[in-house]
Amino acid sequence: MFFLTRGECEVRVKDENKVDYSVRVLRAGSIFGEVALLVNQLRTASVRTLNYCTCSSLNKAHFIELCVRFPETVNKMKIRLLRY
Repeated sequence: MFFLTRGECEVRVKDENKVDYSVRVLRAGSIFGEVALLVNQLRTASVRTLNYCTCSSLNKAHFIELCVRFPETVNKMKIRLLRY
């Protein structure tokens, strides 16, 4: 899981014909990579920088630890996933 603290990134997915296209732009304060951790699957999109960016990361072990300590946050993230 990644936290974008500076810059902009583009989220890209592939359609049924494997054509790559942009679905949104992330800005400072955004997170990405949470889907794979929440539903235990491979990533569903690619993210690439549009300019100079600074990101922090949270590995799976630490993510699980936070889920145990803050289950209400996990529930909020799962609700957010339903929007996709």
